[in-house]
Amino acid sequence: MSRVAVASALALVVLAACAPPPTSRSATPPSNASIGSQTPLGAPGCQPSSPSGAFAAEVYGTATGGTVWAWFMNSYPPKAGIEDKTLWRLDGPRVGGTPNFTLTGPTDQLGRLNWGPAFHDASTWSRPGHEFGTGLLFPAAGCWTVHVTVDQLAGDVYIVVR
Repeated sequence: MSRVAVASALALVVLAACAPPPTSRSATPPSNASIGSQTPLGAPGCQPSSPSGAFAAEVYGTATGGTVWAWFMNSYPPKAGIEDKTLWRLDGPRVGGTPNFTLTGPTDQLGRLNWGPAFHDASTWSRPGHEFGTGLLFPAAGCWTVHVTVDQLAGDVYIVVR
């Protein structure tokens, strides 16, 4: 092997060893991350509302400390004054225990849980995390924020209720 070839190979090894390590994907996307290629995460005031996932009623929340998914099972978008059974998938490195939910709507009006959260130990929904069911009731139409916390996970789903 020529001296030029040996020097070139040695230079490549040194460059590779000195290069910064490839970035790893965090289990928790930052708040300005997007789902899909061009879809921004939801923001207060439903500007924009939280994006749908694999189907319209599956909604990806804006979260820190993990991920939040909601599946509005009765109708999407939910209807004012009608309970909506909603499944939640909550995931993160320190997510355990029972989540707390707060529903805040137009002019700071409060919605409520008619039931839940109820832990589900088996499901066919293919999203990561612990699954819970809730009965959400939004008393009025407009933009609503469903805020969920459990351990170090905090997330919001921004939806327009009809």
